[in-house]
Amino acid sequence: MSLKGRLSNRMMREVGGSLCVALLFAGCSTLDDEPDPSIQDIGVVRTALNISIPTSYNGPVTKMTDAITQAQTTPVFRGINEITLIPFDVAFNNKGTDTPFDDDRIKKTSTRIGVNVDLRSNNSNSPLTSVNNSITTLNNNGNNSQLYVDVELHTGTRSFLFYGKATDENATATATAKQINGVLNAAGLSADTPGDIQFSLESIYVSADDMADNLADFLTQIGTATYDAGGVATSCWEGLTELYTKFKQIQTGSSANVQAAVQDLYETLVSLANVGTAAEQLSAGKLKAAIDGLENADGTKYISSVSSENVLTFNTTLLGDVTDAKQCYPSNIGLPDGAAVVKWYDADQKFKVETGDNSGANVNNYAKIADYVYPPSLYYRANSDILTSPVSKKTAYEEKTTWPLVLKEYSSTFAAGVVESSTSSFAIRDQIEYAVGRFDVQVKALTTSLEDSKGKSVVLNATSIPVTGILIGGQKTVDFEFKPTIAGADDQTIYDNQAPEGMYLLNATPDKTFRTLVLETKEQSEDVITPPSGDPSDEPVRFAIEFRNNTGSDFTGLDGIVPDGCKFYLIGELRVSTVKGDDRRKYVYNRIKEDGTYELVTTTTPITQVFLQDYVTELLASVKSLKKAYNVIPDLRTPKLELGLSIDMNWQSGNKFTHVIE
Repeated sequence: MSLKGRLSNRMMREVGGSLCVALLFAGCSTLDDEPDPSIQDIGVVRTALNISIPTSYNGPVTKMTDAITQAQTTPVFRGINEITLIPFDVAFNNKGTDTPFDDDRIKKTSTRIGVNVDLRSNNSNSPLTSVNNSITTLNNNGNNSQLYVDVELHTGTRSFLFYGKATDENATATATAKQINGVLNAAGLSADTPGDIQFSLESIYVSADDMADNLADFLTQIGTATYDAGGVATSCWEGLTELYTKFKQIQTGSSANVQAAVQDLYETLVSLANVGTAAEQLSAGKLKAAIDGLENADGTKYISSVSSENVLTFNTTLLGDVTDAKQCYPSNIGLPDGAAVVKWYDADQKFKVETGDNSGANVNNYAKIADYVYPPSLYYRANSDILTSPVSKKTAYEEKTTWPLVLKEYSSTFAAGVVESSTSSFAIRDQIEYAVGRFDVQVKALTTSLEDSKGKSVVLNATSIPVTGILIGGQKTVDFEFKPTIAGADDQTIYDNQAPEGMYLLNATPDKTFRTLVLETKEQSEDVITPPSGDPSDEPVRFAIEFRNNTGSDFTGLDGIVPDGCKFYLIGELRVSTVKGDDRRKYVYNRIKEDGTYELVTTTTPITQVFLQDYVTELLASVKSLKKAYNVIPDLRTPKLELGLSIDMNWQSGNKFTHVIE
């Protein structure tokens, strides 16, 4: 594990973001810590594992509740499962020096020594032969530990890779388990070398949804509606040229947007049928009647009924129930509304569902539906050497109250060790760090009303514009060190829809924070304010905040009307080069001192990533207007996006950004 990503205890308290888990191994075959002589001759010893979590730890705060993320004032341990321990004979150097980074850790070309280590719980209710690669509870003995026994290791073992995932919470009535916990898929954990290990995000989109096709067909039938004029099929739009042009510009294919667009069209037709020109009255009446009777291929009507006030009741089975996220497209498959894109094709005389895969039709650079992914789950990792002792250290687990004091029991100089046939106890030196980063987002309006692109003033109130999600682009598959160096990995976009309840866009000091997890991003140049054209290493990380228009009226954004009740997106980008010099946050880590305490060390190396594992990136989005609101999400890799955010960035408690939406 690189020391550069580890936070100090003081910094942990500041940002609430760095759980440190220390692994302690002690050789034994029984609960009395005595080695089993029957297996010494084959180069294997039996050990006991103790995992320690410092009591000063302040757990991660993510998109989930405080209980799920262990973010309480007195943290309640959530648990770790799917633990993988991979042994190596790699020896580390530079311990106890002033060098925070060393090149002697396990590398992608290192070769394991033996198979992954199985853990067996020291639980009187379970046989010792039962593998239990998880931690569910911790003993409150000052160092919060749990003991594992009869763990078999090869002699010659000097170091370990550790991976583990926080225990998942169950699905709720409004969210799936993947939406709540995130997903991160591991591969290659049994490979010979770490170079074959990788962790990938999971696509939200699984398969096509019938409702998407129904919505496109519904719009197509409206766009191609005809009536019989003396035996000649005549377009219902014949006297409505301007309205027809506007109708064909519909892009958002979500249930909410399509229903809002058709309702708006219907009300316009009712008005024109009464007060329009003769041609408009004729066409409006014919088109209105056509909409009333539209059916799908099975003969089921798209419109269930029309009230006396001309309010349409849509067939919720075919077109979705917009009052229930699980019953309307695309939220029924976990995607943001702005990902549902339709496009009118004159040659085919129809609306088609766009997926972002057709480059010829993808004129607006829509993101591929398959590139939207869940946030990563809360993952932990370590890349550490060990300390050893020929005598049992079981008492140290029970009596010592800090991890440095436990390690001091092995060696007063904290000298590295190797597992030998005479080894009775050993400890993994480094504490576990988070393998993922955290992104904290707050929003604020600069005024009590915001102007749209047509000059309309949109007045804000306590519930008029809720925050409903966040999207983060530039996410890639990561390697065994959780760094985005996998060759050929495409950029993906996280979509997290687990917004805090009661988070609204208001002209007031924000009292809610949207927290989500992210993977580390690529390094950027330190001295480049405006990156050179075509230099991928300096591409910014683009993100979007998702809102819902609950103002009671439509407004016009950058790419069209945002109907009342529908979602819209404000887009920004993050660059580390916005802040330079001494204002850049430096790496901070704990070095263990010989007196059994931690020493805070700040290096002179600046952070060069927008998102860094085990660090928190903070963002304040100050909204100045709604002029650059999108109702369809563009591909966040697109270099010429209309950005609604200007950046004033600084590095506090990790990475901190301040943005103003123009």
